[in-house]
Amino acid sequence: MYGSNRFTFLIGLVALTAAACGDDDSNPLPDSGVPVRTESLLAAAEGETLRLELHSLGPLEVGRNPVAYRLFARPSGAAIGRAELEQRPLMTMMNHSHACPFIDPPMEADASGRFVGTLVPNMPGGAMGKRTLDVDVRLDGETSTRTLSFGELQVSERAIPARKDLVLGESKYIISLNFVDGTPRVGESPVIVTVHQVMHMGAEFPPVTDLSIVMTPFMPTMGHGSSGNVDPVHTAHGEYEGLVNFNMLGAWRTTLELRRGGEKLGEVVYDFTL
Repeated sequence: MYGSNRFTFLIGLVALTAAACGDDDSNPLPDSGVPVRTESLLAAAEGETLRLELHSLGPLEVGRNPVAYRLFARPSGAAIGRAELEQRPLMTMMNHSHACPFIDPPMEADASGRFVGTLVPNMPGGAMGKRTLDVDVRLDGETSTRTLSFGELQVSERAIPARKDLVLGESKYIISLNFVDGTPRVGESPVIVTVHQVMHMGAEFPPVTDLSIVMTPFMPTMGHGSSGNVDPVHTAHGEYEGLVNFNMLGAWRTTLELRRGGEKLGEVVYDFTL
């Protein structure tokens, strides 16, 4: 497990963080010219003495998904603001099972009582297999751990697939390109790129934290790129934050070139039309 007690968002851009500014769960983002994305209850798990709610910006998708947990005592319903939550996502297929990358929430809930973390499913569920999520909960000051299960969760592929694979010798890496506002659009789009290595046949996905990424948007049919782009830079836990600028409608190709110590390791390419 490689969860952490520290997690960062692009300030003022991620809806989960923006919603923390008030008590209303439906608080929208500040006006950014894109459709409002608000968090909603995705699933709930109950034990004898605890209730754990899973909130997200919508159905889970392949790629990076900010998630927020709310923890309550049973039967009183009192909110619990300090606890250790350890996520255990699992994809069960016909012949084997594997986990996926994730970031565990910090022990302290935010001002709205949410424990904010991340799930990065690397493939859809349904016909591909069964995606489940258990969370181990240890309350502050206690030594015992209780496991709450959300059972099967649906994970869908995005309209613009986020996941790409890069194989370097015997090492395999999973990269995802994620638009913070949900989808790419004309103008500036903040992005978060995640990079994880596949270890032990998918049992572990340690984050890759020592890369530099060159991001190049280009219009093949027009023969030009765009200005105002900011290459993704590592912030924490294998997440790289940057900014891409699509200056017109049409077909775009965005290339992510991964480098280490100035040496090119490889690249992945995303094609889509605005």
